[in-house]
Amino acid sequence: MLTQIQQAPNQDQGDINILGQNLSLIRAGYNPQNRDDQGNIIDISDSIQKLYDHVSLDIARILYSDAGDRKTAGETAIVDVQSQLNQIRTEIDKAKIAQNNVETELGKQQREYISILGIFAAVVLAFTGGIAFSTSVLKNINTVSVYRITAVSLIIGLVLINVLFGLFYYVDRLVNGLQENGKKLKPLLFSNVILFLLLSVVVIAWYYGWVEQRDTKIKENSKTEQMIETYK
Repeated sequence: MLTQIQQAPNQDQGDINILGQNLSLIRAGYNPQNRDDQGNIIDISDSIQKLYDHVSLDIARILYSDAGDRKTAGETAIVDVQSQLNQIRTEIDKAKIAQNNVETELGKQQREYISILGIFAAVVLAFTGGIAFSTSVLKNINTVSVYRITAVSLIIGLVLINVLFGLFYYVDRLVNGLQENGKKLKPLLFSNVILFLLLSVVVIAWYYGWVEQRDTKIKENSKTEQMIETYK
């Protein structure tokens, strides 16, 4: 009965502490007055005392058990709260790490964008400067020898190709990283070899005077034709 009273929702069946107090009042105020058939007084004070002792012991046991349950439940709740706090801290640490990674990545991308923009600006300036220099050279094509104009044109082409290739190669490294560098450098090596060969041919032609020899042959052929025409 004590267990049912203690477990009853909203204390519908009373309270075991009040029940113990009531038993204490009954024990203290008991006054035997009833008599049996022989006229002897019926005294149940010992039974009331035993009932009070047993009920008091059970009340103390139930209260102690409930206190232990509450303590265990409190410790379990504390452990759960600590576990949740640790989980929240872990999530916060992960969020901080992710935020730092995002900030680092954004800073890296920003630097890459600035580098790419600067490189393209340099490409435009280099290409424009090369075209302007080539135009100024070609304007004086009639006043200089063919060797000089050809050699200067080849040198300008060699410089522009290497500068533009270097700038675009750096952009490619920023975007794609270091991958298959040998294949990427083959066009530059091929163009450099061709330009150096042409430049060598120009130097050899200037050394041996191939253009002058050609002009001399043309003049001699022209004189021969004039003589033939005159003779006819």
